[in-house]
Amino acid sequence: MATNYPGPHEFRIYYGVASYTHVMRLNCNVIDVGAGFATLADLTLQQRQGTVQADTALEAFVDLLKPLYPSTNAVFQYAELYQYEPESFESAFLLTHDLSVAGTAGGSYSPASQVIFVFRTDEGGVMRLSPMNSVKAPGQLVQYSALGVPEKAIVDFIISDNNWILGRDTSYPRTFKSMYPGQNEALWKKIYRNS
Repeated sequence: MATNYPGPHEFRIYYGVASYTHVMRLNCNVIDVGAGFATLADLTLQQRQGTVQADTALEAFVDLLKPLYPSTNAVFQYAELYQYEPESFESAFLLTHDLSVAGTAGGSYSPASQVIFVFRTDEGGVMRLSPMNSVKAPGQLVQYSALGVPEKAIVDFIISDNNWILGRDTSYPRTFKSMYPGQNEALWKKIYRNS
């Protein structure tokens, strides 16, 4: 079996819910990273079809995520961009981008929740997107037709030609399999056994 390495670039989105900080890691391909960039606005991401300015792409994706988080105590704080050595787990820090975006959902977060969106990639791999401590409570497997509006917006973007997020096999997600609203065991222990 082939080893799937991260990258070639990776965004690490740092977000806080109540007193817990999480990191969402998203593989991407930044076009022509040279010495002449100072901010994320100076960089371009490869989409499935076309290209997009990196800061615009990242902020638009965070806008898709924020309806999953309560407006009272969830904030997408900042993102870091890393570049990986080819066929390696070694990364080099490139830059930080401030987000400071609050969640927009009513109600409160579901402690220790982990919503797993599962996609099949162009190369046959599986890509997972796993928001933690969102407003979605653990439950049964959810197919596309039963998703809520915020979840459908995320799925529609991920499988669209405008998507810039790569699976670990460095190919784009092609189809949505299902969403699993569950519970993260490590987070559950952190919340309930250490309090």
